Amino acid sequence: MFLTMEEPIHPITPQCCIDMVPLRPSSARKKRVLVVEDLHSIRNILVTILELDGYEAVWAVNGRQALEKLQLQHCDLVLMDYRLQDMDGFQATALIRDPASCVVSPGVPIIMVSGYGHDGILAECIAMGMNDYLAKPFSGDQLLGMVHRWARAGH
Repeated sequence: MFLTMEEPIHPITPQCCIDMVPLRPSSARKKRVLVVEDLHSIRNILVTILELDGYEAVWAVNGRQALEKLQLQHCDLVLMDYRLQDMDGFQATALIRDPASCVVSPGVPIIMVSGYGHDGILAECIAMGMNDYLAKPFSGDQLLGMVHRWARAGH
């Protein structure tokens, strides 16, 4: 099943940003993805694509909120922006990975989603405790391919 131009979409998200996102059948328990993004428009696009594909999407606008959400609930995957209001994505990841942080799942897969990439960014992300890197701009297929891969690898 595919999203067509005639089908309703999330009221805040521009329809042109969600072009032909393949929908996947729902499973017994939806995988929960935490989107950590301070820009409202990008956050809404990410959340909409995830929800249209059958994921439960929760969100935070900064590192502190992300940590609080992960202390209260299990997430199968985190999509982390690099530039946040209170700290960068590497600092937020270090806090999530810290055993003293009291997050429910400190080993949750974390994907850096950023437009601030360079040649060694994937290696840097892995060295800083993340699992992967997705460069902005990206297609819905690129996002979902990475989400499917890592959400399955989650707990």
